[in-house]
Amino acid sequence: MDAKPSTGTILVVDDDLLIIDMLRACIEDQGYETIIATSGETAITRAEQTATDLILLDIVMTGVDGLETCRRLKASEKTSTIPVIFLTVLTDTENIVTAFKAGAADYVTKPIRIPELLARIQTQIELRHTQMALKTKNQRLQQEVEKRLEMENQIRFLNQELMRAQERERQKIAYELHEKIAQNLAALKLLTSDIFDHQRRLPEEKRKKAASFSEGLESVLHDIRAMTYQLHPQLLDIFGIERSVAVYCQDFSTRYALPVDVDCVGFTDRRFDMDTEINLYRIVQEGLDHLVQYGTSRRAMVRLNANDERILLQMENEREDAAFDDHAIEIMPADGLGLRRMQARARLLGGHLTIESRSVPGNRIVIDIPVCEKDRNGPITV
Repeated sequence: MDAKPSTGTILVVDDDLLIIDMLRACIEDQGYETIIATSGETAITRAEQTATDLILLDIVMTGVDGLETCRRLKASEKTSTIPVIFLTVLTDTENIVTAFKAGAADYVTKPIRIPELLARIQTQIELRHTQMALKTKNQRLQQEVEKRLEMENQIRFLNQELMRAQERERQKIAYELHEKIAQNLAALKLLTSDIFDHQRRLPEEKRKKAASFSEGLESVLHDIRAMTYQLHPQLLDIFGIERSVAVYCQDFSTRYALPVDVDCVGFTDRRFDMDTEINLYRIVQEGLDHLVQYGTSRRAMVRLNANDERILLQMENEREDAAFDDHAIEIMPADGLGLRRMQARARLLGGHLTIESRSVPGNRIVIDIPVCEKDRNGPITV
């Protein structure tokens, strides 16, 4: 026994009532619901007012014919997706082509062969239901995508707030170290230097101990000042990213006895928002530290370029061992090369990080960041 076709609602349009009654009986016998119209105008109105899965439309009718009716149905947003099967006595190629150009999905010639008509109806109804199901799934997927994008934006916002909070806390700690602990240690060092000034004859042992104590204070004071600068570079607040990066690279070069070439273009008398500057600065810190951390480097280079659209940061080194590539980000542990942290900072600024191999042993890390709208409005002179 043949399976019943998919059910649905069919609009039957013909100005011959005998044909309508015949079609209606056959269609309803297959489980479909029917709506009747005897003119093109009535067909358009009922198609717009009633949920319709398919339209059987006679081409030759008095008044508005089937071709014009189909064109109007396809021009309406409410009815444009409803499939139309033409019923026609016109079988020449020209009229068939005209029917398809008007928007027909299929056609059946008169006299109507009922089994053929029912088969074509079933095909169009099933296609209609499949399309509607796909549309529903696509809408749900779109909703899921929008929810995911919203969640990602929320995560990005929270990460930005977390980093801002971390930077504020670093700034606070740096201030406490510099203004209180470092100042107190500096005063204590001066006091230590003067404590034995009134004694003309001081035993050599005590003098050595006092000198050693003073040197120890100087060493601690130096370490605290270095920690203060690492926690929050005051140069960044005063002079911006260009000078801060140059000073950091110079200090880095001295500390590691490693030549570091620095080139900044497009930053003269220009400031960016603090999120951009502090994250760029931290990326440079992480990048230099980790470019030289693994293997022996001969030299390092930092290139920082800005225009009205983008900021491009490139860090590279020359090594004596093999280089790592972009795949390193996926296989490195979170506490490894620090590439994940650099990548996260780049993403927070709306950019991305890539790792490129060089013709000589070494690596090139490239961070490409769009300039935000408020930075395009013009440079800030300091």
